Amino acid sequence: MTNKTKEAKQAKKLLAYEENLAAAKQQMSNSTSHFMLKQPFYGTLLCNLEILPSLDVDTMATNGTFIKYSPLFVVKKLNTQTTRGVTLHELLHVIMKHPLRRQYRDVKRWNIACDYAINPIVIRAGYALPRDALLDPKYDNLSAEAIYNRLPEDLSGIKIPKWGIVEDAPDGESTEIEAKLDIAISQAAEIAKQRGIVPGDMDGVIAEVKAPLVDWRNMLYSFVKNINDNDYSWRRPNRAYISEDEYFPSLFEEVTGTIVVVADTSGSCVQEFSQFWGEICAMHQETKPDKLIFIQCDYDIQGEPVEFTRDDYITKREIHVQGCGGTSFKAPFELIDEKYSNDVDVVIYLTDLYGDFPDEPAYPVLWVSINKEKAPWGTTVYMHPIAKDN
Repeated sequence: MTNKTKEAKQAKKLLAYEENLAAAKQQMSNSTSHFMLKQPFYGTLLCNLEILPSLDVDTMATNGTFIKYSPLFVVKKLNTQTTRGVTLHELLHVIMKHPLRRQYRDVKRWNIACDYAINPIVIRAGYALPRDALLDPKYDNLSAEAIYNRLPEDLSGIKIPKWGIVEDAPDGESTEIEAKLDIAISQAAEIAKQRGIVPGDMDGVIAEVKAPLVDWRNMLYSFVKNINDNDYSWRRPNRAYISEDEYFPSLFEEVTGTIVVVADTSGSCVQEFSQFWGEICAMHQETKPDKLIFIQCDYDIQGEPVEFTRDDYITKREIHVQGCGGTSFKAPFELIDEKYSNDVDVVIYLTDLYGDFPDEPAYPVLWVSINKEKAPWGTTVYMHPIAKDN
């Protein structure tokens, strides 16, 4: 393309922008006013965002701080109903923090997964979307990360819309954006509650924002120390009675048996490994378990499990992270059941909680999550809110 052709194309785009700007602004303003009147939760949050006409986008896009739109797209491709629907679509990307959560994931697949996650919410709220909106009931009520993991490798069978783009949050601003968004969501929920109009699909989001944060490190210590408390263990029989064919529990005192520590080494978790391993080392020194078994796993077990005794100074052992593939939680528990089933007291698992879960085991499991997902069983604590302060 020659420079003259580029200049002509740019001039044509600028002319279309100017010709449709006033009408587009009115259309977008009417959409925001509608939400303020009919859906105050969404309307309040829209008022916290910059909604800007832009030459940089061909349709609509958000990075968590603004919604940008093309005046030509709004005027020529959307009507009143679909303007509201696409506006809500963009807002839901913000509410679900999609611009903050892509991490290592492919941009194209991430946008597809995010659309599948939020479009059913738009439809359930009674709003219309363009005909090419991505909807599939098999992805309903799943997070974008879970959908991303379930998407087919070949995306050629999915007709991908060009509107409603998720852009990454500005570099270095994710923490501040998330903090402000949590405050805005909490305030919007209170306003909507006063009006008696809180969207049902937002109950979980609001509950997460309002939930008190617990320092995962304190929870880690409490979880392990509870095992140290004087207790009877049926798994450790009292040897004094075995010869008499009677099986009694033994009393074990301030000694933790075997702790299995699993690190999810998929791409989204490796940046948290250093902090996690530091706390595991400190916990080992304080609680002195008989044995600590360390396993790395993304989709499959990576390398050989590393075993430490209670007298090992494990901080001297250099750990090299292996993996960075997809995620499944089944392999570590299969390995535990195969090799350590008669020995394990507790499993501690660092992960983003996006993967396939096995059935719940008999022993306690503490999931240390790097986001606000919740495991279907076991105890879940969250690393990110605390890690940000370090």
